[in-house]
Amino acid sequence: MTYKDCIKIASLYLDESDLYNYINEENAYANAEIQQKIKYLCSCIDVITNEIACEYFPIKKKEKAIARNKQITYDSLSEYVLDVRYVKKNGRKVNYDLYSTAIEVDEDGEYEVCYEYTPKSYSGNVNEKIELYGRITPRIVAIGAVAEYCLAFDRFDEAITYDKMFKDALVGVEKSRGKLRVRSRRWA
Repeated sequence: MTYKDCIKIASLYLDESDLYNYINEENAYANAEIQQKIKYLCSCIDVITNEIACEYFPIKKKEKAIARNKQITYDSLSEYVLDVRYVKKNGRKVNYDLYSTAIEVDEDGEYEVCYEYTPKSYSGNVNEKIELYGRITPRIVAIGAVAEYCLAFDRFDEAITYDKMFKDALVGVEKSRGKLRVRSRRWA
């Protein structure tokens, strides 16, 4: 999924035919208004992808890291760390403590760190890939971005409608994962 995929769908929901036509044509001219709309939508897409990754479907990564002075700094990892799942040394999980700038371990050396991270932000290229959980589609991201876009431009009724659609779509993804359990009710 790319920003372009999400913008195409969002432009249809927003009924922005000029934006849709521009995104679908390779060498089309983008006036200042279209460029501004793309910039706003990409900002909204970033908000939604971060919301999905932070609150609903975390993105995990395993990476080798070197501990110096009994610390693995977050800067030494390739992504922005949200939470650490585990730390291993020589294939065995080890104890660690989390601090604001580093993971503290018992000794120096090479470790494997499994952590959750946030996706990268828009860099100006609409063909840039968006990293999210595999079942999250461009349509889901676009609907969430449209909700944010409408909220930003005081279109509150539409924002509420699209936000509900977005949340319902996330529930559908959760159901398809098979982890959603509904307790049985007791009828009196």
